[in-house]
Amino acid sequence: MFKPHLALSRSFVFLGLGVLLSGAAQAAVTFDDLAAPVPFGSTSSFTSGGLTFSTTSTYTVTTDLGYPAPNPGKFLAYDSGGTVSFASAAPFNLLSLDLGGWVGFGSNPSPLRITGLRAAGPEVFVDVMVSPSAFSSYTFSGFTNLQSVRLGSTNGFYLGVDNIEVSPVPEPTTLAMLLAGLGLVGATVRRRQGL
Repeated sequence: MFKPHLALSRSFVFLGLGVLLSGAAQAAVTFDDLAAPVPFGSTSSFTSGGLTFSTTSTYTVTTDLGYPAPNPGKFLAYDSGGTVSFASAAPFNLLSLDLGGWVGFGSNPSPLRITGLRAAGPEVFVDVMVSPSAFSSYTFSGFTNLQSVRLGSTNGFYLGVDNIEVSPVPEPTTLAMLLAGLGLVGATVRRRQGL
């Protein structure tokens, strides 16, 4: 026998889960949204894809690839004698990014420290080796609830950064409301099953 209240309850559960998962959707920062170029040697901060970028040295956003096809379009290149940071007004998770050596980087891989400053709790960091002539993708675990991320200095000259994948951190009130709604649906189903 078809029970419409059960079908409706399942629909609400799937809708709630869909809302939760869509809130955690990831977004890629590719720098293609910049209307004006960031000229070579810039030191001023700029915003792309909801992230604000700043540096202790100089940087540019360029289309001078010199890289294989997987990273077409614009990318950020910074003087890796300093550091570059990106931050968001709301907490975020860093999922992955692409890195590669650019102008004057040399012919050997170079170590790079990536540090995440959390909104609450200790910093998190990882050391990676950056290829001198091609972008490589790096995936991160534990880079959650961040306020900002800092890419450190290397032995190379300019370091390319692209395809920064981030996801928002759901607000506690949003999660509480979703869980309360799912609990209400569950209680309704149990009550109707008891009738």
